[in-house]
Amino acid sequence: MPDAVVTVQNPDAKHGGKPGVENGNMNVFSWVEINYKYFKTLPGMVKLAQLILGIICLILASPARLPGTNWFLFVVIISFIATAIWSFVYLLSIREAINFPINWVLTEFVNTLLLTVLYTVAFIVQISAWSKPYHSNYKNPNMAAGVFGIINAVAYGTGVYLIFNDWKKTRTTPVQQQWHSSRACRRREERLQTIFPVLFNYINAAIHPLIIYGSQFLRFIQFYLSRVKKKIIIQGFSVKKK
Repeated sequence: MPDAVVTVQNPDAKHGGKPGVENGNMNVFSWVEINYKYFKTLPGMVKLAQLILGIICLILASPARLPGTNWFLFVVIISFIATAIWSFVYLLSIREAINFPINWVLTEFVNTLLLTVLYTVAFIVQISAWSKPYHSNYKNPNMAAGVFGIINAVAYGTGVYLIFNDWKKTRTTPVQQQWHSSRACRRREERLQTIFPVLFNYINAAIHPLIIYGSQFLRFIQFYLSRVKKKIIIQGFSVKKK
């Protein structure tokens, strides 16, 4: 009895035998999931406010006409880029798509805390640089940029507080329990649980007096420089009279 031969045609043969190819094109962005709802939450709205305030600061302070404004614009641009990257991370759901052993919440917390400190130093430098007693057409926009810098520093501080609360809520989720299954990771988590709140409270308590005494110190320097300038002017007039 002759053997029956059955021929099975591979439907992917015309595409080179590669599955996942449709009409000759690979679906590269199949993992992308747009998450608009994130920007309806309070952390999402805070990120949008940070971006908008950063654009306002950039418009008011540029171009830089004093050395202090160079530092201010540098901080504004760096903060805007970092916030835009985190916004795209949430918009495209990259945290859920990439299975890397990354503590996203802790990384974002450190990043936002650093930007808060930089913005605090930046607006102090900007306001002190343009608060000298001289008249200029560029003084009012740059002073306004410093004021918006204060508001944006508060926005970044709010972001730090929200991320810290998010870390407290999500540290016992099943995903993190699976990631912290090993003994070493559990010890690391215990250390973070003790160090993280203490570090946050310490930085929060240290920044406030730093701003107050820093502004007073800058005012003293400005007052001293103005007196020195007046003495130089008076001495110059006296020399001319002689």
